[in-house]
Amino acid sequence: MSLFKLNYDKEGAGVSKYEDERPGFVRFFYVIGHRFWQIVVLNILYLFACIPIITIGPATAGITYVLRNYSQEQHADMFSDFIEKSKEHFKKGFLASLLTVIVAVLAWFAFNFYTTAEMASTVRVIALIVI
Repeated sequence: MSLFKLNYDKEGAGVSKYEDERPGFVRFFYVIGHRFWQIVVLNILYLFACIPIITIGPATAGITYVLRNYSQEQHADMFSDFIEKSKEHFKKGFLASLLTVIVAVLAWFAFNFYTTAEMASTVRVIALIVI
């Protein structure tokens, strides 16, 4: 076997020819149908985790991990994986949520500033289009 000529006839683990690979649309409804109540409980857990505003980013990281595992049909323990990944990604999640809050506040101030009646109408329209 050379470097650029691979032997594709060799037996290996590979993917079973009987494996059912569903497209994303079908997989979505499969996950919703089979894990509906787990997703409901996970959303309630997410809401309770987001009560202190600084934990919105880490809680989003935790719920994303669990839902990704559900969609890929991998094992995910709802409570322990959610808490573990929230703790693991606390710093990154906090910074992401802080950045989101800063951008939202700046956009709100910019919108209020550019909608005042004292500005010329042309400048106001251009500024609102940019925002």
